[in-house]
Amino acid sequence: MNQPHERPPTSMRILMVTPNLPPITCGVADHTIKLGRAMIQQGAQVVVLGKHWRDPSPDMPKEFQAFLRWDGSIGSLMKIVSEGDFHWIWLQITPYAFSPRFGAPAKLILGLYRIRRRHPTLRIATCIHETHYLPEWLGKFKHIISFLQETAFTVLTGLSDLVIPSARLWEEYCRVCYHVPEDRNRYLPIAANIPHLQPDPGTRARMRQEWGLQPNQKAAIAFGLWRSQMAALQRLQPSLTRALQDGTLARIILVGGGQEPRPEAMDRILDEFPWKNKVTVLGPQAEDQIAKTIAACDVGLVPTSHRFWEKSGAALAFVQAGLTLWVFDEKQEIRIESGKNFQPLSWSELATKALAWMHELKG
Repeated sequence: MNQPHERPPTSMRILMVTPNLPPITCGVADHTIKLGRAMIQQGAQVVVLGKHWRDPSPDMPKEFQAFLRWDGSIGSLMKIVSEGDFHWIWLQITPYAFSPRFGAPAKLILGLYRIRRRHPTLRIATCIHETHYLPEWLGKFKHIISFLQETAFTVLTGLSDLVIPSARLWEEYCRVCYHVPEDRNRYLPIAANIPHLQPDPGTRARMRQEWGLQPNQKAAIAFGLWRSQMAALQRLQPSLTRALQDGTLARIILVGGGQEPRPEAMDRILDEFPWKNKVTVLGPQAEDQIAKTIAACDVGLVPTSHRFWEKSGAALAFVQAGLTLWVFDEKQEIRIESGKNFQPLSWSELATKALAWMHELKG
């Protein structure tokens, strides 16, 4: 039996089924590409099947066996699986991922039932990136939609040989709500979405000077898509206002944005922010430059709820750079986390764990 930290000994063919792929910008798309690439580097053969995507980006990784489009029908799913001679199907699951209307992917579930009957040796791994929504998080028909989603997640995890939640809270949901046995419920965190690069002291000092910082002053940073940066300013605004007013912080840095142009909503939020003159918007940058920008700051702003902040790729980038985290808390507004008790794994380490579990169950 392989231990999770051991490199799996043989190759396997994996079909990764994902709702989104680049150039669509989202965490699940990034996770699919980066984890899939890490699996390939360790000897696996990976085919990616996307549900919602535009024409694939020309710089899609060439090491993947193929990028296929799923039209949502049971027949096409069966055909792709039958022709692929796969050992595993890896499902990337969030609410609404494969069913935008209610978040209850009926066709995917029915397709998996048929696959189970026709290919009894084919294994299924379900990676839970987000669980069903509770009624209080929803609007119209909230109780019905929440019930449909919870039922769908229960069925999907019941069909799976391996259930892989990406946050500790999701691991608890899988155990309590979906009744996943402990031996099939394997927590696998995500990795930071930016490499760890520490600028030399001179470069760091120059960057901070360009931001208008004195040596003893501190800068906070929000990183991600435009909507993530806006969420950080909005959700943490009272705490940021107090910190800028009393000198705890001297500057807020915003970096990233994705492929979309800067939205007008960002300008409106900045205009309404009491300390707009203390905010520096850097916009999109190359990964290496973003890593250096993060490492030149002191505080990482995390708009994701503190209950599952460790599933935020930006938060993990802050942790690996040694920043203190200010994490959104619905009751306290912010919760300060040091991150010292949470060490992000690399994509290679995550792939090693996942493949070892899959080899263990494949036998």
